[in-house]
Amino acid sequence: MVADVGVNTAILGQQFFEGYVYRIDTAGNAIVLARKEQPAISAASKAPVTAASMVVDKSGRYVYQVPFKRSGRSFIVNVQVNGRTLDFVFDTGAEVSLINATMAKQLGLPVQQLSGAMMSGVVGSTPVGVSKVDLKLGPIERTAMPVAVTDAVQSGTCLLGRDFLGDWHFEIDESLGLIKFTRY
Repeated sequence: MVADVGVNTAILGQQFFEGYVYRIDTAGNAIVLARKEQPAISAASKAPVTAASMVVDKSGRYVYQVPFKRSGRSFIVNVQVNGRTLDFVFDTGAEVSLINATMAKQLGLPVQQLSGAMMSGVVGSTPVGVSKVDLKLGPIERTAMPVAVTDAVQSGTCLLGRDFLGDWHFEIDESLGLIKFTRY
């Protein structure tokens, strides 16, 4: 978690969404939940999606599918950072994307230290810097996007937050191991 959490703020975690396919509707400021249905063809019998792909749904919309892996309760996606592929936690609760300071150093990223800037979360506050990077996940690309750089997360950890997603809507389908992105 990266977002500032006030006393009166409730946090719904992955455990709450078990048994549901959910879609984040950024335009409508809503989370749309649907109970998982048993597919006619089991997910195990279908060929898994191992790289980002695009399909057209029943209503004619383009749907970009990005595979993810589970690590505990986290969704791990492959993100290109300045052309180099890294594992990121797809964190719908994080307002900003971030890279661990050790990883930023390994990537040779220039980090601007912000005087007095702190990042607050459920575990406290820590100093934060910023670096501008090119990020790509499936169809979504951001050029010179500012990301937070901090030691607040364990070494090697990178988080992909809501700032990266912009106006993309997405649905997380755990049974297929896919995040499905659409634009309206």
